[in-house]
Amino acid sequence: MEDITGLVTRHRTYAKTTAALMHEMLAKQDVLLEQQARIFSLLSSSQPLPDCSLDYSDLPLRDPQGLVEMEAKLQDQDYRNKLIKHLSLIGGMDARDAVFRMMKRVLSNNLATKSNWRGMNGKCPFASLQLKEVIIAAALKNPLTPALSACEVERYIKRWLQLAMDREGGRKRRAKLQVLS
Repeated sequence: MEDITGLVTRHRTYAKTTAALMHEMLAKQDVLLEQQARIFSLLSSSQPLPDCSLDYSDLPLRDPQGLVEMEAKLQDQDYRNKLIKHLSLIGGMDARDAVFRMMKRVLSNNLATKSNWRGMNGKCPFASLQLKEVIIAAALKNPLTPALSACEVERYIKRWLQLAMDREGGRKRRAKLQVLS
């Protein structure tokens, strides 16, 4: 027969775990309610939706040539502003998710594997692109991420680029190559 202290200890552990999970669920629910309230206030405001009437058929960019063409298009301030507005409306659950969604909308995974932040190892340097400034401006303009800094956006962009090799089955392909070696 199990002694009373063991039962009490197990019950306390269970109670603490349950309380922690409930606290986490309530915190996430608060975030969702706050985001919902912001969305509702945006929709109910008398401001018209921004004009984002651009042709986005070239997005996501698939090759370095497309990236060069996009950089040339971003010289036009009107195009740049419309792209920022378009990307800022993508949304996301939090700042990281919003930036990841923007990056996915702008760069294909194939091009992302050929890019990194500084351009090391012959890759395209994302830090020197105007597209980086557009992503930062769009993330800062996103109504769901009001307390975001440019430094945080850069950190999320770097992480998204770092994870490019693992997306779309890249991790499994590398695992198979290691097994065959």
